[in-house]
Amino acid sequence: GSTYIGGTANESLNTGVTSYNYGDHARGEVNLDGAGNIYIAGCTRSTNFPTTAGVMQNSNGGALDGFVAKFNPALTSLSWSTYVGGNGDDGAYAIKYLSSGDVVIVGGTSSNNLNTTPSALHASYQGGLTDGYVLVMTPDASSIAAMTYIGTSAYDQTYLLDVDELDNIYITGQTLGDYPIVGTVY
Repeated sequence: GSTYIGGTANESLNTGVTSYNYGDHARGEVNLDGAGNIYIAGCTRSTNFPTTAGVMQNSNGGALDGFVAKFNPALTSLSWSTYVGGNGDDGAYAIKYLSSGDVVIVGGTSSNNLNTTPSALHASYQGGLTDGYVLVMTPDASSIAAMTYIGTSAYDQTYLLDVDELDNIYITGQTLGDYPIVGTVY
């Protein structure tokens, strides 16, 4: 299958403050689940990016927002599609799913009004040019199961994501700040 998805502005062209490194302007991910469903993550400047009913965010929150979507294996049906973003620039860079069906996303943000959850590691924007974030949303993209900022008072972003067989979430990113080191490490 093959299909287009997008609105009237640029899709997956990160030209906001979240574009910091070589390659950031085209950062995003495509992933498949065991049934062949296709998950995509990226960013958009479109205010009319196609979203589906009942998702957590139906409208663009700022100039540049992240987006995530799920298609059936033949690309003939959009299962769900939602914006991910607040009042600043946002990008969704990686997407995976948990055994529960919940979907995990990481990215970068300059938004200070993302909807974090009460038990978040960092419930508020940490400062600097950008922060990273980790978002876990329900399998139908209707609500946030968990959300936290990742960062310091300097520049930070989260780029890569993986999940193990116990649904532990692993992230990698970048910081110019004094990020806390935990445990006995190299």
